[in-house]
Amino acid sequence: MPRKVSAALKIAHFRALAAASSDAISKPPGTSSCDIAASMLGEGLRLTAIGVVAGVGLSLAATRLLNALLFGTSPTDIVTFAGAAALIVTIAAAASLIPALRASRVDPLIALRDE
Repeated sequence: MPRKVSAALKIAHFRALAAASSDAISKPPGTSSCDIAASMLGEGLRLTAIGVVAGVGLSLAATRLLNALLFGTSPTDIVTFAGAAALIVTIAAAASLIPALRASRVDPLIALRDE
């Protein structure tokens, strides 16, 4: 996996971990744990979508440079772009889901005591 992709996924994961305790503390009364998990997962996927759109756009713009490096595929192969984007979104969803599930199980009083 390229360094830039793995660094972006690590940033998304650590950001979700940091938000886990603060989301549990600021949990309004009546909010279900599913709402908290969905909110955190949605934020992670929103950031991922922005990155995927920017990455695909920049990759399509750089097709002339990539043409000499590719063998057996065209620079604008839709299947390759879609597969790479799907893989990145899947990994980012998993990286966001784990801290989201942790945050949904945290008791706000315990999170405040740890602060």
